[in-house]
Amino acid sequence: MRTIKKEKPACSECFLEYGLGTYRIPRKLPCGHSICFKCVKDKVKNYPEEVCPECGEYGVFKGNNFPKNLEIIAIISSNC
Repeated sequence: MRTIKKEKPACSECFLEYGLGTYRIPRKLPCGHSICFKCVKDKVKNYPEEVCPECGEYGVFKGNNFPKNLEIIAIISSNC
């Protein structure tokens, strides 16, 4: 019998798997895509003019409203 390996959701900025720890929690960008909290924190502080790594939307790191992506959190919680 063949086993199919499921890929775990990962940050499209640093490519590390999301997790339930503070820095690995997926956060939604204004464009709807998600990256981990560590990457959001770095971009807001150092590169607020940067574009979304998924769609290229400009200026998504201005401000501080980056809610948790509850859909991805549910997926990684069910895989634990």
